[in-house]
Amino acid sequence: MTLNVLGDRCDIDALAEYIRKGNLDVIMLQESRLPNGDVTHELAEKLSGYKAFSAGETGILTRLETLKHHNRPLPAPYDRSIVRVTAKWQGHPLEFMTTHWTIPPFRGDMRKVLARIEQEDARRAQQIKETLQEVDLQTNPVVLAGGHTTDRLHEQVQGGSYGMTNAWAAEGSGFGCNVLV
Repeated sequence: MTLNVLGDRCDIDALAEYIRKGNLDVIMLQESRLPNGDVTHELAEKLSGYKAFSAGETGILTRLETLKHHNRPLPAPYDRSIVRVTAKWQGHPLEFMTTHWTIPPFRGDMRKVLARIEQEDARRAQQIKETLQEVDLQTNPVVLAGGHTTDRLHEQVQGGSYGMTNAWAAEGSGFGCNVLV
């Protein structure tokens, strides 16, 4: 499962109960930072058998056997990164990666909003490029999920060897994508 938990607006107890009831093996979180910690580690404290890995605003919570983990910073004016966990799934190593690319706030004077969108577009394109480079470095199958909030990813991976599912579009809501590679 991938989920934007909206930081300190997250009901950690309710989310922990949802994870327990859902019998989930891997949860990839975005906007998981809290003023004094992060949602990923707080969930791990509430859920027996889960391990937490996080950097900046993203995290992975898993109860699978973990072989290794890595965090890769992304270019951004604030803390963005790729969190990668290699875990055993059905006896084979699998890479789980999550990230949350930048997007400018959609508030205020519309001319200023449009200017911020143009400024962030180049930075987000670089973040996508670096994320796909990280995917390409892996020798195991990769599950990449997160707060991608852009259709640009589809443009950058067309014609590649990536299989992709845009979960939000499939459900007819929002714009954002989950990529299965």
